[in-house]
Amino acid sequence: MEVHKFGGGILSTASAIKRLPGILNKIEHKEHVVVVVSAFGKMTNLLEKLVNSAFREENSENQLYLLNEVREFHLKIINELFEEKAQETFEKVETVFSSLKKEIKYKSSYPYDKFYDQVVCYGEILSLWVISAYLSHIGFGNEALDARDYIKTDSVFRSAVVDYEKTKTLFEKKMENTGKPTFFLIQGFLGSDNENFSTTLGREGSDYTAGLIGNIMNVKKVVLWKDVPGVMDMNPKNPGGEKAKLISKLSYEEFEKLLEENAKGLVHPKTLNVVKNKKIRIQVRPYDDLDKEGTIIE
Repeated sequence: MEVHKFGGGILSTASAIKRLPGILNKIEHKEHVVVVVSAFGKMTNLLEKLVNSAFREENSENQLYLLNEVREFHLKIINELFEEKAQETFEKVETVFSSLKKEIKYKSSYPYDKFYDQVVCYGEILSLWVISAYLSHIGFGNEALDARDYIKTDSVFRSAVVDYEKTKTLFEKKMENTGKPTFFLIQGFLGSDNENFSTTLGREGSDYTAGLIGNIMNVKKVVLWKDVPGVMDMNPKNPGGEKAKLISKLSYEEFEKLLEENAKGLVHPKTLNVVKNKKIRIQVRPYDDLDKEGTIIE
């Protein structure tokens, strides 16, 4: 069994999403495969702006502008993915947006961090539904799982701690009750507390979600698909980065040191913690070059 995580930076356009089935088709699936997805592009940043505008009770025109920006971004992707058969998908998205508007309306009853999680989660809610619907549309079998039904946490909003035992029980039950090997799609970054309020696991938490599921299901490998060739010996975005070289293999300890020094932000630090105690391999692979293996960490 494997877990594959696709970040929002690589799934930010319809053309990029259309490449996803080709990748999934190459994955051996004698067992279940879990696919973790993030919000599209910079959607989390845009939803954060909406949270801040609403919480500060800025004029409603600004909030409507931001809401419309979120809406139009997704409708553009949907139109390019589904073309003439997009009506049902459009209607579903409008229903999701109605729910998002309600969250904005009830902002006054929540502290900021709680309000933040109830709104920002819509980036992942929308991306999961669009990707799953697109795969089904082209005949690629999959089942979408709402992470909030499976990843249970405490109520520390914006930095929730996962209840490992509850989460493990829910995942194991789902996998055991699904007979034939299936591609399960699930959001990264999200969970829910005991009162079923949405929670988030900290920015860039989708990597952590992939590692956590890998730990629970005792997978052989967690693959993190990125917009980089793999792990480099220096940050290619820093001065002199054009000299950066790919590192094909690393130990957990070597990778941990790189994360602290010059690879900050490449992988969520918690990811490493939940895989190394079970000796699960991490592979960091480039989304735009399927012939490249990237970096193996073990």
